[in-house]
Amino acid sequence: MEKAHGFLRFERDEDEPYEFIYDVYNKRRQELGEIHYNSKWRKHVFEPHGGTYYDADCSKQISEFLSGLDEGEALHDLIEKRGVKDKPKSG
Repeated sequence: MEKAHGFLRFERDEDEPYEFIYDVYNKRRQELGEIHYNSKWRKHVFEPHGGTYYDADCSKQISEFLSGLDEGEALHDLIEKRGVKDKPKSG
C-alpha cells in the first residue's frame, strides 16, 4: 500500500534492519534526504541532500514526522497519518 501525504513520502529503508532509517521523496520520486536517529542529539534528524530546498509546508510535514518518531508513535499510526511506506526490498 502506497500513500503520499502532502508533497512528500517517507519510506523505511529495509536495507537497515536494525535502524529506523527513512528515505524522503517528493511526488516525482526524487530522493530529498533521509531521516535517521542521531545518538548525540538523542532524537531523529532529517539530513537533506545537497541542492534541495523546502517551503514551510514541506518543512512542517518533515517536522511532524520527526516529532511522531521521537514521541514513540507506532509505525501503523505513521503509515495512516503521514504516508509512510516500507521501501521495496531489492532483489
